[in-house]
Amino acid sequence: MASVEELPETTKPVGSRNVIAEYFELFVSKLTYVRDWPFVYLSKNPRLTNILIAATLFALYNAYFIGCLIRHSDKGLEWEWCDGLGFLVIITAIVYVGLAYYLILVPLFGNFVNKNILGPISKNTIKMCIHSHRINSINL
Repeated sequence: MASVEELPETTKPVGSRNVIAEYFELFVSKLTYVRDWPFVYLSKNPRLTNILIAATLFALYNAYFIGCLIRHSDKGLEWEWCDGLGFLVIITAIVYVGLAYYLILVPLFGNFVNKNILGPISKNTIKMCIHSHRINSINL
């Protein structure tokens, strides 16, 4: 190990300066750990990251939508469904109905509907198509 005389001027220990520097480095390392923790945690959990991003976008869009509705009602403007706020309401309704269908109705009732309604309809449709094809091929 090098003696104190061989070290550069900036690394020579001066009184309690080393102790302060060590505490400062410890403080900075803890502060860095606290700062980086959410990013490290989210990078290890991509599903949580996706949920947080989707929830943030959902909240921001709804805040914008509600703000538009409030502004529109405060100014007493007429509803025009083909542009402006009316079109935003239509698009929002279509998206929310689609989300409710695919995220709520299909998981809850999808198997029942497929088994009891769509299955028999598709079987009968196939039988009718085959039967009509046979009739058409006989008539030719």
